Amino acid sequence: PVTIKAEPTISLTTDSVTVMEGDTLDEARLKTFIRSSFGTVTINPTSVDTGVLGTTTVTYTASAEGFDDVTATLTVTVLPQPAELTKTTVAKSGENFNLPAAMTHTGSLTYEETGFVYGALQNPPLTLSDGKVTTRTAVNNAGATLAATIQKEDLVYGITYYARAYAKADDGTVFYGEHRQGFGAGMRSA
Repeated sequence: PVTIKAEPTISLTTDSVTVMEGDTLDEARLKTFIRSSFGTVTINPTSVDTGVLGTTTVTYTASAEGFDDVTATLTVTVLPQPAELTKTTVAKSGENFNLPAAMTHTGSLTYEETGFVYGALQNPPLTLSDGKVTTRTAVNNAGATLAATIQKEDLVYGITYYARAYAKADDGTVFYGEHRQGFGAGMRSA
């Protein structure tokens, strides 16, 4: 019997891929970028930490006994998730109103001010509102909570108000969350 040895080969479907922060890029997904191969294939690293923004390289190596290894490289770029704030809830506390929300994603921005804007409009912006309350310090971490209180005396009796979280970046960009329910002084429920 004659033994035929074949050289290792590896080909990828692409040489670069862009993923979003928090996406899964484990070994199973990295294998999907292999178009064809011969020999034993190893992937290094076997997964990409998509919690770290920026560019990293994944090396695919095909090996076969008696031959030099063959490699292919995949460049992975991890982009930040867009900035996102959760819906604002309103909880009545005595005569005042507590407003909690959370920053789901920062969008890789630095915020100089975070808080809540409120008004009779259902989605009040900072430029057209009845007022705002800020958090003690600007929230700059994904998963962090924004909290503030609107005092009863800052509201007009009988008016339905809507509040939503906002985050103002150091470049002046403002992001808003959604409002959840109306509230106000003299209303039956918060």
